[in-house]
Amino acid sequence: MQTKKRKLEFNPINPKLYNIITAYLKKKFNCDSLDIPIERLFALGNGFLTVCYFSGNLEAAKITLSGLQAQGLHPYCLGVPLLIIKYTKHKNSKKIKIKPLFNLINFLKNCKNKIILNERIVQKLSYGKPIDVDLREIKSYIGEHENNKSKLYVIETDTGITIGFSRIFVYENKARIVPVLDIGWYLREGK
Repeated sequence: MQTKKRKLEFNPINPKLYNIITAYLKKKFNCDSLDIPIERLFALGNGFLTVCYFSGNLEAAKITLSGLQAQGLHPYCLGVPLLIIKYTKHKNSKKIKIKPLFNLINFLKNCKNKIILNERIVQKLSYGKPIDVDLREIKSYIGEHENNKSKLYVIETDTGITIGFSRIFVYENKARIVPVLDIGWYLREGK
């Protein structure tokens, strides 16, 4: 994917933005701590930012980015994309909207909002449709039993494969699992 043709900046994220991101993720996924080193997070963008995990040399990356732009190529990330941050004006202040991307899952393995399901159920989720599951079919449910649209849950198979983010709504003795972003999303071209 490429962004619109304009000069992009690729810089380390600042401590203030890092604190906003980690506070958001801790709240959203019910995490006590996160193992995302600030020195490996970089932002690429102009207008909106893609936060990337980058383990290479910053100066080499900037040279690569300049070379790509000179050839008319405008990447949306150098490294592994984790989040998209969009700034919007709200009255007299800026609001930040954070959208987690699939690769962020690798940093959320120890968060409490996690559901472990058998592979048969997980396959149904990869079609992007909500499913209803008997609470007894959930092999492990870690997190709060609440119907809160602002919380996200990591969905994992009983063999340890993480497949995406979902919202969970519990009613009677069932749980409705609503996929927000799953591995099948990429195969469905974002639909």
